[in-house]
Amino acid sequence: MRRIRLVWVVLLVSGLGASGSLAERNPAKKANKHQASLVQAVEACTVANTVEPSLLGSAACDPVVPSDPSCVFGVKGSGRIKAKSKTDVALQVKVKGIDSSCEGETLCLMADFTMSSDNCASSGDCTSADQDDFDTENVCCTVVNGKCQAKTTLNTAIHVLNPGNRTEIALGEMALYRAALSASQPAFRTGLLVR
Repeated sequence: MRRIRLVWVVLLVSGLGASGSLAERNPAKKANKHQASLVQAVEACTVANTVEPSLLGSAACDPVVPSDPSCVFGVKGSGRIKAKSKTDVALQVKVKGIDSSCEGETLCLMADFTMSSDNCASSGDCTSADQDDFDTENVCCTVVNGKCQAKTTLNTAIHVLNPGNRTEIALGEMALYRAALSASQPAFRTGLLVR
C-alpha cells in the first residue's frame, strides 16, 4: 500500500512540474492575416424603450443613434480594415460611400489590443496591459468624394515591433473615428452585416 501511495505522490509532483511548461507561450504557427468589415458605429442602448425579438426578447432602444452623426455611410457605403504580418504589420484601411456630411474630414484608426512578446525587460515572455481605444494617430486618411483610404505599416505608425522577436497581437475592436473627436467616439467599427 505504501508503494502505491509513493507512486501517486511521484506522479502528482511530476504532473505539477509539467504544468509549468504549459504556461510557456507557444505562438500560433500561422496567424499572419486579419481582415474585418466596417459597420456604422452606434451609441449603446442605455434606456430601453422597445424589444428586439430576434435577440431573444432583449431590451433595445429605438431609434438607432450613430456614435458620430456627422460621419455616416451613404446608401452604398462599405469599408474594411486589413492587416498582414511578416516582420512588420502592413495596415490598410479602405472606406467608400461615405455620406457628403463627412467630406473633407480626417478619419483615423483606433484599436483595442494586447501584445505578448519575448522582448521583455524580464528574462521571459510577457503580455502588455490591455490597450483600449488606442489611437494610432498616424493611420489616417481624408474623405474625398466619399472615399477614404490609408496604407502604412505598424512600425511606421507607432514603432512597437522589434525584428527577430516573437510578438502576438490579440485584436479586439478596431474602428475609424474623426480626428476632430475622441477615439472613443468612432464613426465606423469592425462588424458584420446580416441580410
